[in-house]
Amino acid sequence: MHRTTAFAAARAAAVRRGASLLAGALLVLGLAAPHARAEEPHSLTPFSAAAGAVPPAPWHFSTLPNKTPTRFDVVSEDGRRVLKVEASDSYGLLAHRVQMPLNESTVLSWRWRVDQFVEGADLHTRAGDDGAAKLCVFFDFPADRLPLIERTRLAVARGVSGEDVPSEALCYVWDGKEAKGQMLVNAFTNRMHMVVL
Repeated sequence: MHRTTAFAAARAAAVRRGASLLAGALLVLGLAAPHARAEEPHSLTPFSAAAGAVPPAPWHFSTLPNKTPTRFDVVSEDGRRVLKVEASDSYGLLAHRVQMPLNESTVLSWRWRVDQFVEGADLHTRAGDDGAAKLCVFFDFPADRLPLIERTRLAVARGVSGEDVPSEALCYVWDGKEAKGQMLVNAFTNRMHMVVL
């Protein structure tokens, strides 16, 4: 199980910037709304709550146009209900909106297993920006406080995906080549930072 102190550092940075925290737990990439909604839950719905193979609400799937969707199924393994992700030249994400309190008792923990790493993955380049597993936490940084170029990129990403793409993210990645604990900036945007676990 991973418990992380980088999460606390990211929360502190978000508080210093006056941003509220929106957490999305997923295994590829995630999305969060720019404004908290009153109906958002305060904790993540466990995959064990799924009646069948479909992840339970409010988990939701999203992909990009003209991409083969990644497959997400809840399965039984070693006596537990877990999320199984199958990808082959595909893209997809599973997201869960949740409003989390920002205090010292806030903890993000999860377990994961990777059966096969992505050949040719290189977290330093756009062409190789891929990984076997990724969990992201999104922060609601006001878009009007971003530089013009970042606001433009964010607007384009939201238009292309049809989703409310977050303005900042901290992602935990499982990578077969990078050193554990290494912190990287995403090859596509400096608004997403990655911690290798």
